[in-house]
Amino acid sequence: LIGEWTGTIRTWEEEVPLVLVVQPDGDVHARMGAEPRAQLNQVSWRDNNLRGRFSGTMPTSDARRWPHSILLNLRLRKGTLSGMATAQTTAEPVFFALTSFASLKKAGS
Repeated sequence: LIGEWTGTIRTWEEEVPLVLVVQPDGDVHARMGAEPRAQLNQVSWRDNNLRGRFSGTMPTSDARRWPHSILLNLRLRKGTLSGMATAQTTAEPVFFALTSFASLKKAGS
């Protein structure tokens, strides 16, 4: 997975660019749209599944109503990372989760 992955998050309102950078030391950084780069927390890689959470705001009118972070759950299939990008409230208990589709390919592939 080491390297830069580029693609989109497809929300119900629009497609938003998404970039993941997987560093050799295991750190993973995400940049969604024009937002600043953010580090993925709670990162795991198991059974071709990449999971992690980063600070960000899903750019949809409904998600913007409440503070949230973005939970990624992406599966590597045939050179593509794809799956869920979920805007999930940061307060406990979680009272909303809005999921969009994310798909990324490794840069240079």
